[in-house]
Amino acid sequence: MEVTFLALLGLAIKNSLQRKLNFKQVWVMAAYSTTLATVFFFIMDSLQVIVPSGFIINWFVHLIVIYLVLKEVPPIKKKIKEA
Repeated sequence: MEVTFLALLGLAIKNSLQRKLNFKQVWVMAAYSTTLATVFFFIMDSLQVIVPSGFIINWFVHLIVIYLVLKEVPPIKKKIKEA
């Protein structure tokens, strides 16, 4: 559920960056972008460390990572009209 919602936000970011990707591709990128924060919070839970505002930090990291990944996708090439 979280990955699908992040993928929907990723579609909005993709459109603002003018990238050509379909929902499946953005969904896979969203799934990968959740890995960093998930591993971090797993380690914190294992060490029994409480992270204040963990929910907000989690989503912030997800959004930053998905933005950085989408930014690396080459933009749509515009066709050049020959005269």
